[in-house]
Amino acid sequence: MHGHPFPYYVSRLGTAQEAEAELRLMLRASQNSKLGLFPHNQCAKSLHLAKDDKISLPIAFHSIGSMWRAQKETMAQDLYTRLVYARKSPLFGRLAYYLLKALGVEIPRSVPIGEGFELAHGGFGVVIHSKTVIGKRVKIYPGVGTGRSDIYRPIEESKFEGIIIEDDVILAPGAKVLGKEGVLRVGRGTVVGANAVLLQSTGENEIWAGVPARKVGMRK
Repeated sequence: MHGHPFPYYVSRLGTAQEAEAELRLMLRASQNSKLGLFPHNQCAKSLHLAKDDKISLPIAFHSIGSMWRAQKETMAQDLYTRLVYARKSPLFGRLAYYLLKALGVEIPRSVPIGEGFELAHGGFGVVIHSKTVIGKRVKIYPGVGTGRSDIYRPIEESKFEGIIIEDDVILAPGAKVLGKEGVLRVGRGTVVGANAVLLQSTGENEIWAGVPARKVGMRK
């Protein structure tokens, strides 16, 4: 064992046979995964190449370990997206909604969301008003909020009617979109910058920043 070209891996795994057994366990777990996200074909190829080569076996273990960690991150990201869309399920919608709340995300079940939605970095601290409509391929970062700017008024007296976030909009970390009268519309492709407070509707493909937010450029 002292003459093995990869003493760190051997000391960590014990023997090459134990390392191969570990690889096979990981491969079996990936094949049994119902998510179908883990690249088990790559695992199988790495294991096959290393099968008769004691030198490359530790390298294969390291490679598959990296893929395994990447899969865990992907699963974590997918969890939030799946819960967001699961809110509309007649059977599991209420459970998905409360799971999101437990994870720090408040998106009422009444809020329609288009395809390709992304809750970046888990979206911790996101609070979406129930009268919000979210289009396709919208990306929302942590700390984003939508709602009324006249919260000092009783809701019965408010002239706020809702917020529409059109396709391909990006709401950066901490951005707030607050309407006062009628419907506030965030135009297609618009970017609302970090910690900006948007109080009016925008055009398309614009960049808004500041408090209160103002148009500072165009999205190229």
